[in-house]
Amino acid sequence: LTIEESIQFLEVFSDQTLNVNFATTLLTSDNPLAVLTDSTYVDAGVSLSNLFTIITYLYSYLPESFFLAGYIVGYQRLDSETTVITDPRGETSLRLLPSGTGIFNSGLFTMRSPREFLFGYHDRIFDLVPQDFASIEFSYNGILGFQYSSVDQQRNVTNTPLIYGQRSGKKGLKSIGEYILWRNATTLLTRDTVEGKEPDSSFGCTTWESQGYESCNIWGGPFGPRGYSFNRVDPFRQRKEKKNYQIWTTEIMRPTAIEFEKDTTVRGIKGYRYRVRDSFLRTANCTLDSQCNPDNAFYRVHGPSYIFPMSTNAGGTRISVSFPVFGYMDEIYRSQTEGLPEFQESEHSVYVVVEPYTGFFIKGHLRLQYNYDLDDRQLTSALWTNLFSNPNITDHILYWPFLWFDDTDSISKATARKFRKSVYLSQNLAIAFTAILIALGLSLLVAAFVLYRQSQQETAIDTKDYSTGSHKNGKGVIEFSKIDEKEQQIPSDDDLHAAVQQNATAVLEKDIQ
Repeated sequence: LTIEESIQFLEVFSDQTLNVNFATTLLTSDNPLAVLTDSTYVDAGVSLSNLFTIITYLYSYLPESFFLAGYIVGYQRLDSETTVITDPRGETSLRLLPSGTGIFNSGLFTMRSPREFLFGYHDRIFDLVPQDFASIEFSYNGILGFQYSSVDQQRNVTNTPLIYGQRSGKKGLKSIGEYILWRNATTLLTRDTVEGKEPDSSFGCTTWESQGYESCNIWGGPFGPRGYSFNRVDPFRQRKEKKNYQIWTTEIMRPTAIEFEKDTTVRGIKGYRYRVRDSFLRTANCTLDSQCNPDNAFYRVHGPSYIFPMSTNAGGTRISVSFPVFGYMDEIYRSQTEGLPEFQESEHSVYVVVEPYTGFFIKGHLRLQYNYDLDDRQLTSALWTNLFSNPNITDHILYWPFLWFDDTDSISKATARKFRKSVYLSQNLAIAFTAILIALGLSLLVAAFVLYRQSQQETAIDTKDYSTGSHKNGKGVIEFSKIDEKEQQIPSDDDLHAAVQQNATAVLEKDIQ
């Protein structure tokens, strides 16, 4: 604009009411020349010769170059101030930083630390929104949500403290640790039924549906964490009972199926290592994967295998979770992102180690990658043209990875030492005591057998027929008369053996008791 045109423009736009009226008239009128029939604008200097210059300034320069590039993103000039004259709109002279962000680190693309992703940050754009337009306080509290100092503070702010309930095992160890209440609810259906941590996190179904969701229902029907645990399985699992389990995972709002992988040891404690069951990770779309899992249709897993929608993210941002660096996914999806390292089981997989006697997890790694789901049916601006030109993009979605984390935990050295002492020592003593009893019992059995043999030899009878006649014993003749078998019957060998065995068994039982 010339100096005169600039003065005229500022005279019009120095009045906020006039500013809004002028913009509204241009917006609602089919013919922008209609503003020239209003004496208010004509008297302010708006004419046919400068109207379209003003319109360009209002709808192009102000929002794009002045407000977005200048106040939100923060583009930089490449050279001296003379560029302002030669390239006033910055079409060739304004540039971003090498990272692709501006000096204010705001706008569509920003660079944030992991701490900011987890706990939130203040964005410059919050300060530029007129307070009259804001019904809630603008803030971003990160993936972990707003951090309250206490339950009382949360109760005072939200009036809905997040209450959880778990079974204690009093009525049966098999159900110990299972949820009976999760965030004040036993059954969930719509997004409205999920209590949020945020001070202002009430997003009605109308809001969700306006953001492109097919339904306000989180999944295909009622569901909930009731009956699932998140950090243990039922105790006293023996080697022959290395069965599969399902544990509740809040990050994806559904139970996760795990299966036995191998035996392992953690700080001297024997355990069973479990990994995520492969069928759990498969898509319900059988045209994308021949090994599909139709049951996953309930959880809206209609895209590729090994990536899951995360429908409950506050505000409705389309986010999905996967293994780090798109682990296990087809190369066609990994190729959409440059610079991804190779997937390694030891560095990127998910597993837990279960101690079989207690059912507790004594070690584990929950490794998840968060991705933005960019949809070319929604992002139709020319800004995204090159992004969606990748021929490998399927189903209109580009998965944009921005953060992956490793939530890990392991039993401490002190706890492991205490466990080995209290459990394994008692177990070894019990085994030793049992061995001593068995050895003692065998000794008694041998002694009883020896006594029996001696008794058998002492009561042995000559099997010759002495019923009649005589026998010379070296000192004379002894006369024998016929023995009446009915009056006196010699016990058989079987009778004597049974009697001795019965006596020995009684002794063993008494000793064991």
